[in-house]
Amino acid sequence: MHPCLTATIVPVAKLFTNCFANVGSGTGVAEFSVMADPAEPRPNEIDAHNLSRLLELELIQKRATWKQAGRRYRSFRAAGFVFLFVLIVGCLIGFFFAFTRVNEQRANQPTTSAPDR
Repeated sequence: MHPCLTATIVPVAKLFTNCFANVGSGTGVAEFSVMADPAEPRPNEIDAHNLSRLLELELIQKRATWKQAGRRYRSFRAAGFVFLFVLIVGCLIGFFFAFTRVNEQRANQPTTSAPDR
């Protein structure tokens, strides 16, 4: 086994001198001869089953947020319609009382047949 792959506590300077002994031409690039085990899956490979589960979970979360937003939108819309209904009914009641007072004042005015000069 390569000495860089063992789990020992060593000073940092000693670690770098042992691991980078194979640095070539002064470029600072280390050359390691460790090969990956071909039986292990690479981190780049995507497991289709896990990916589909993750996408399904994300879609479920998005649906939940969409439903909450839809409920909030419907409640705002319903509150707007209730406000408009109350406003229109209030205006109709106000006009009713205003016109009844105007009609009462017209009825109470004295009628004169000849205009005064």
